[in-house]
Order: sequence, then C-alpha cells, then structure tokens
Amino acid sequence: MNTIASLDLFFRIVVPFVIAVLMHWLIQRFVRAPKNLDSPRTRTYFSVAKSIFTTIIYLIATYYIFIALNINVTPLFASAGVVGIIIGLGVRPFIEDFFTGIFILTQDTISVGDYVEIGGAEGVTEALGLRTVRIKDQNGAIHIFPNREIKKIVNYSRRAARVIVDIPMKSNQPIDDALAALERAIKDLKEDNAIGKFISDGSAVQGIQQISGGFTLIRVLVITRASSRWEAARKYRYLALKELEKVKIILA
Repeated sequence: MNTIASLDLFFRIVVPFVIAVLMHWLIQRFVRAPKNLDSPRTRTYFSVAKSIFTTIIYLIATYYIFIALNINVTPLFASAGVVGIIIGLGVRPFIEDFFTGIFILTQDTISVGDYVEIGGAEGVTEALGLRTVRIKDQNGAIHIFPNREIKKIVNYSRRAARVIVDIPMKSNQPIDDALAALERAIKDLKEDNAIGKFISDGSAVQGIQQISGGFTLIRVLVITRASSRWEAARKYRYLALKELEKVKIILA
C-alpha cells in the first residue's frame, strides 16, 4: 500500500506540472493573431495575453501540487508575517515586472516586431510579456530583459532610419560626373530585388559635404527601415563604386 500511495502522490504532483508545461508549449506554438487582424499592436496584445495565461496555468498547477502535498495554502496567505517573507523572497520583483510591463504596453512604447535598443543590445522585439521583453539581435542571439531592469528603450521603428553614406573622391575629378553616378546608384538601390522595397523616396545625393586639400567628400542620404540600415548602406556603397568605376572616378 505504501508503494501505491507513493506512486499516487508522485503522479498527483507530476501530472499538474506536466500539463502546465504542455499547455504552455501549445499556447506558444499555436496561438497566433488572425491574419486579417495581424499588426504589430495585435501581436503585442497576443504576446501579453499568452504571458498572462501561462502565469495562470502555472499558478493553478502549483495550487494542485500543494493540495497533493496536503498543504493548506489559505492560512499561509492569511498570515501577514508569511506574506511579508514571501514578498521579501521574490514577489516584489514579480510585482515590479508586472506593473512595468503594464506601463510599457499601455504607453505603446514598443510593439512586437519593432527594432529596438535595450540595455546595450539591439534587435527585433520577439515577445512582450508582463515579466520580460525578449529581443533577437542580428547575430541570432536572444536577449531577455526583466521589465523592472529596463531603464531606457530606443525604438528605431517609429520613424524611418536615416543612413548617411560619405563618398570621398580625389579633388581633381569631374564633380558633375560623380554626382550623376551617385544618383544612378540610388536608382539602382531602389530597384534591387532584396533591399529596394525598403528604400524611401527621400533618399538622395545631398551634395558636397567637405572640400579638403586632396579630396572632396560627397554626402548621400539613404532612408530605409531601421533593421535594414546596415544592409542598405553596404549595398549602396557597392552600387556607388560600380557607377563611379564606369565614369572612371578615382576615390580618395
């Protein structure tokens, strides 16, 4: 009988936990915003809702585990001293995370899919929860920040990124030919299959930025989405070099 009782207790403890883990996985894997309502704002709300449901699931599982262990949780929470100890051991950070998460959500500071900088890390916001914010950087690394530790958020996605590309050329080169070549490079960039759809119409050759003893610096402005700014700059430099080579412009 002791063996049967032990097995019964084991399953009563393990089963709620396994069910909670399984439901958490199912929610994260299959719960998605409807395609007709898909937007950064909707994805953000769905992310927070999934976080809330996950928390509730684990709380319910914990409650049933306490019951299986014959622990009456009512007196525990009725005791002010125990509540104080619990808060001291970890509930306070949870509460801070929760209310900071509510603030981030209601103030529309960031949304899922935004390109942001938090705590020195830059990347695309993958998930917003009531406890954490998760972003993925360009190297594929995942950065998870507790909400209470987020002191500053730089959101690059609320406005288009302005990329400055400076092209230095020797001063004795035909300037009109160089300017025309750089304008053609912008046109080529807009027509590029990979990056062209992210280049805004405001992109243009701004003109001569600096004249020095041995070189002339021409400044080009490329306007694109935040997450594509490095790719756009690299691609433009490549296309600019090709166009400048055609007219035999020598760079400094």
